[in-house]
Amino acid sequence: MILFLQLPPSMSASREKRNIIENIKKSKHPTWSYEQDLDENDVIFHSQDQHVFYAEKNVIFLVSTEENNVVFESSHWSDNPKPDEEQLKHHVTRLFAMLLKDYYKAGVSIQ
Repeated sequence: MILFLQLPPSMSASREKRNIIENIKKSKHPTWSYEQDLDENDVIFHSQDQHVFYAEKNVIFLVSTEENNVVFESSHWSDNPKPDEEQLKHHVTRLFAMLLKDYYKAGVSIQ
């Protein structure tokens, strides 16, 4: 599943991607974590403990930019089992809630 944070022309996708990652690193969203994978892709995920203790619930989002969008592509760590559809929906909902908290009045849309 792919989510797009569609930004107005007055905002920069690369800057907003950095802001999202920095907010996670600075614990503005304490239940989210950030890492880079082996290919140096930016990865965010809900709950650091999830991929350690509950591998079957592991959903990660690869974060990138495309045109003036921040793109969140769902995936999972390769050494963990693929999460089922219910887990994917659960984590997509949490991602949506985090983005809505930061961008509710910013003139963006989430698709």
